[in-house]
Amino acid sequence: MSPPPAAPSSPLPAAYADDAISLILERRLTVERRPKILWVELTNKCNYACVMCPNAADVTQKRGFTFMSRDLFRKVVDEAASFDPFFAIFLGGESMLHPHLFEMIRYGKERGLSKIHLVTNGSMLTEKRCAETLDSNLDLLTFSFDGYDRKTFEYARIGGSFDEVTANIRRLLRMKKARGLSKPYTKIYALDLHHEGDAKFAAFFESFRDDGLNEYGVEKPGHWAGRFLGTDRFIAPENGPRFFPCHYLWKSLSILADGTVVPCCADFEGQLPIGDAHAETLLEVWNGPRLKAMRESHLAARVDRYGLCAKCDVVWHHAVDERGVPAALADPRRPVVKLNP
Repeated sequence: MSPPPAAPSSPLPAAYADDAISLILERRLTVERRPKILWVELTNKCNYACVMCPNAADVTQKRGFTFMSRDLFRKVVDEAASFDPFFAIFLGGESMLHPHLFEMIRYGKERGLSKIHLVTNGSMLTEKRCAETLDSNLDLLTFSFDGYDRKTFEYARIGGSFDEVTANIRRLLRMKKARGLSKPYTKIYALDLHHEGDAKFAAFFESFRDDGLNEYGVEKPGHWAGRFLGTDRFIAPENGPRFFPCHYLWKSLSILADGTVVPCCADFEGQLPIGDAHAETLLEVWNGPRLKAMRESHLAARVDRYGLCAKCDVVWHHAVDERGVPAALADPRRPVVKLNP
């Protein structure tokens, strides 16, 4: 009899802002340690038009739909392999639309990346794709599922079928369980668009416990750097009066499908280019002049020149502690419910 698989552990970052807070308080422009998170966009094309997503607001079409080349992806992976960041395969589109997705994941694993994270809307998880996902040695798989019944899901996820996606998620979970696998660690992530409370979501997501889902989380939506301020589509937050520099500038990089490097996972259009992954290394960009200039502007609370930053709810807060650190960053734990930890 073969031994049971090792108990899964979440490869998610342990803390939301971690040491970025210290680096900001120390007013560091140069960050000696490597980026902790890379967001890698395989495509900005999506088969949904979600009400809370900039991609559905004709934003990404401004730069045209594109797919990351395998050569560029390999270059990014080869450079990242030396510092093994949390490697998130998602940004502006649905990564499962990329024809070489699983080949790319396998390449990342072969090069030693230990925290590869794929986010999907779950619409394309046929039996074949479920098998390919499980065969790829992926570390973390998150299903974006913004609803708890057909009405709420299909309101949020325009173009999606509640019944189809629910069945697809259960299919993958059951195939994983039947194989006795501990990977990928699986999570359902939902936005409570109308602040209905966790109970309704919990009642539905608990039904995935016996299928083997590892955890789920429910959060309130943001407004995507001011794009949805005042929207009537969902309840968006109001910015507070207190500014604190964006911790992402001290912890992560985002690489768009065309190779443009941006400082922010909300920059779907490439408004704030800080480098070119074709021509520069990630570490050259990380402490390059454009990103250091952004850090300096944030430390001085002068961000009007950076349109996305000026209205972003990540930097404008209601409550801060005695150091000026926002409460949401001082206590960085994201609410999750462990079903099969």
